[in-house]
Amino acid sequence: MRMVDGRFPLSQKPGLGFELTEASLVKYPFAGTRPMARMFHEDGSVTEW
Repeated sequence: MRMVDGRFPLSQKPGLGFELTEASLVKYPFAGTRPMARMFHEDGSVTEW
């Protein structure tokens, strides 16, 4: 993918531009998720870290 005038042009083809294979799923198995720690500030904003 090459930038044109400082931007990446959209593809004219359908899809995201990559193929997902069974071999990659075996090589990189899903390891689950973990919750993100949230901090609530006095001004009402929320940060995650």
